[in-house]
Amino acid sequence: MKKNILSVISLIIIAFCVTACGSEEEHNDIPWAAVRFTINLESVDNSLKNPATTKVFTGDNVTIANQQVGFAGLLVVSGVELDSRTGNPVLYAFDLCCPNECRKDVKIIPKGLEARCSLCNSVFDLTYGFGNATDGPAKNRKLNLKRYKINPEMPYNGKYNIYRID
Repeated sequence: MKKNILSVISLIIIAFCVTACGSEEEHNDIPWAAVRFTINLESVDNSLKNPATTKVFTGDNVTIANQQVGFAGLLVVSGVELDSRTGNPVLYAFDLCCPNECRKDVKIIPKGLEARCSLCNSVFDLTYGFGNATDGPAKNRKLNLKRYKINPEMPYNGKYNIYRID
C-alpha cells in the first residue's frame, strides 16, 4: 500500500515537472508568407541610419523585382543602440499584420518606437526588436509581432550598408 501511494505521488510530481518545465514558445497565428527583401542604407533606405526610425514596405512600394514582404508587409525599425560590427543602428524587421487580428488588411501603424493596430488598438513596443504587446487584446493574449531575421550582407567599400531580410 505504501509503495502504491509513493508511486502515485511520484507520477504526479513527474507529470507536473514535465508539463510545467520547458521553453515558452512565441505564439503566432499569422499565416506563413515568403520574405525576401533587401535594405540599402546608402540610397533609398538611408533614413534607417538614424536611430529610432521606422520604415514601412508593402507590395505597393517595393522597387526591386522579386522582393517579397511577408504576409501584410514589412516594418523595419532602426533601434536605439548601435551594432558594433556595422556602426549602424541595430535593425529589426516585423510583419505589419496585427497578431491579434491575423488579417492581411489589418495592419499595425508605427509611431515613434511603438506601433498600434488599426482595428483592435493593441500597442507594441519596437525599441529592442521584440515587438512585445504592451496594451490591448494582444497583450491579454500574450501575442507579439511576427519577427523576421535581418542580417548585414558583405561590406561594400568597408561599410555594411546592405541588409537582407528573410
